[in-house]
Amino acid sequence: MTDLIKIITTHVCQSSQVEKHLERCHDKFVHTVGEVIVACGVLKNPYNSFSKKIFTLANVPYDGNLFTREVGYLYVDESLRGLGISKTIITRLTANKGFYYATVNETNTASINALCSCGFFLAGKSFSLPETGHTLRLLIKIKL
Repeated sequence: MTDLIKIITTHVCQSSQVEKHLERCHDKFVHTVGEVIVACGVLKNPYNSFSKKIFTLANVPYDGNLFTREVGYLYVDESLRGLGISKTIITRLTANKGFYYATVNETNTASINALCSCGFFLAGKSFSLPETGHTLRLLIKIKL
């Protein structure tokens, strides 16, 4: 798990909470070449208070009994981008029935497009997360 934490904190999220989030996650997908992690994604079990804050900032009604899964920490090595690896990761993480969400930097059109091609849709308005200052978009997938 140490290699996964290093990939995520280097390329995806600078948060000191990554290890704690990985311990609480539902599923992890790691793609390796040899023994090197070149792509990853995580199905997180976010705290209800965090999810509620995200939905509120995006101006989207929130039901804590439904949206209990967050797709996140998506990363694909630059040399392998454009090959559909992120779509494979997203599809695997959201294979079961459920209500999923993801937040993406609004300028990351590649991730937004990958999520939308896997059944997610943009919801609400762009919002700034006070802790990071990043402007994000909320995407939702409902799989019945």
